[in-house]
Amino acid sequence: MEAWKAETERRAGREEEERIRLLLFRDHVMRHLGMGEPANGNRGGNAPEAMPPMPQGSAPPQPPIRDAGMSLALTLRNSYRDGLSLWLPGDRDWLLKPEQFMHADVSVGTFDQPMPLAVVGARDPAPVMALAASARLVQQARVNRTSAEVCREVREATIHESVRRTVYAAEQNGFSIRAVDAVRRSVSAEINAIRTQCFDTLKANFSALLEGELDPLPFVNSFFALCELSHVRADVYQKLILTLLLSAKVRPAAKMLVLQRFERIPRAIQLNIVRAVAYAKRDVSNDYVKEELHWMVQRNPEILRAPQ
Repeated sequence: MEAWKAETERRAGREEEERIRLLLFRDHVMRHLGMGEPANGNRGGNAPEAMPPMPQGSAPPQPPIRDAGMSLALTLRNSYRDGLSLWLPGDRDWLLKPEQFMHADVSVGTFDQPMPLAVVGARDPAPVMALAASARLVQQARVNRTSAEVCREVREATIHESVRRTVYAAEQNGFSIRAVDAVRRSVSAEINAIRTQCFDTLKANFSALLEGELDPLPFVNSFFALCELSHVRADVYQKLILTLLLSAKVRPAAKMLVLQRFERIPRAIQLNIVRAVAYAKRDVSNDYVKEELHWMVQRNPEILRAPQ
């Protein structure tokens, strides 16, 4: 009987330590990643949760050390604050496709850690990337209690209702294999639906621009927003921009507005666009685009540097 009581107390102590560790981890996530407390009644508004007493003879667990995953998470958070989507740190380019994030058997390097996934799921302005990151995090949560705790924080903090629904559905089913598979299917379908809707809007806007029913400024602003929102494939993105720049039907004002936002285009696509425009045939509609790009390259030779 005494041995049984001692074993029971020891197990209870370990469970309490784990619970406290997860609370510390949650606070660490919110403090360093700027997620903030949810504005609902689940945790008493913005009041911090009281720290439970430690079991006798136990040392307080330490919050996680800032490692490569945390550093990447902070980099991403700062990029999102600047209004950027998921760029390759230090070299503006699409880094990951949603399909890569969704499948746990595809290596994504440091992004495969809970903290970067949490920031992408909670803060990426592109819903397709946020959904894909949440799907990957849900898969991790099936076998990892820490990831399960992070999922709950993402559900509370995300700016996307679709991510909130995705994580909640997995939570309600205990992150089971069936729930994870259902999440992966639903996320894939939702990403396809978002991309289809964005592409249809792009085509409608382009037609409206050519017909004179849409002014160049709202068209160009919408063009970049929709491409980033859907995380359009790089080859499609490149083709769309070249069509805008080289088409004789597009008004010069629209072309100039695209060039003024050239820094928003992924690096690899920038280089390809410069090459394509340089070798395009000479005509009235192309010459000033060639001259403008030539001036831009002279001012910023880094445009010609191929991304590593």
